[in-house]
Amino acid sequence: MKLFFYIICLFLVTISHAQNQLSPLTAILKSQDTVISNVMRDLPAHEMQIIYTQIDHDSSGNVGFTEFHFQENPDDYFYPASSVKLPIVILAMEKFLGKSLNGKRTFGLDTPYKIEGDSVTSTFRKDITKIFAVSDNAAYNRLFEFLGRDKIIAMMQHKRLDPAQIVHRVGTSNSAAAKNKTIIVYPSEQDSISWEGYISSEIKPLGINSLEKGK
Repeated sequence: MKLFFYIICLFLVTISHAQNQLSPLTAILKSQDTVISNVMRDLPAHEMQIIYTQIDHDSSGNVGFTEFHFQENPDDYFYPASSVKLPIVILAMEKFLGKSLNGKRTFGLDTPYKIEGDSVTSTFRKDITKIFAVSDNAAYNRLFEFLGRDKIIAMMQHKRLDPAQIVHRVGTSNSAAAKNKTIIVYPSEQDSISWEGYISSEIKPLGINSLEKGK
């Protein structure tokens, strides 16, 4: 991840010099800076894949996108790290906007809610803000519990995002636990609504290479 952010910083400071080059990504990866050159000398060990999307503005104010790729291989596993937080936010918003009781909307962005066994009462607006402002793991995990693993996978498949999967929480010892916890929502000071947790289905293998990592 440090290398990823380092490369992004280099893009920001060199993009004006790269406009006339075929690929600014290629130019940056040829850098003699030790952070980059050490990785480039042993690419197989680092398993690096990059997709860089350049935002292009023309003189009329129109916006276009140019993609540059390096070692992209859909058959090789690539750990997405905190980039999973963006789709979880989108999927959670889709789900909670559809929640209703007797035809009435039960909660919105500012409705308090909590996870069973958790001492923290939050709102979707607070958690979404924390995710984008500081990549907050606890906020992400609350939305993960709200959705449940089966729902996340089903929604991603419906959007044709498979074979990508989001199957676990982050920064917690029970990250891969199959059971998502009960969600308690407080639509008013006098009322609470609970959605019981359930046991998710067994995770299906992705059928891609290089899944085993670490010791």
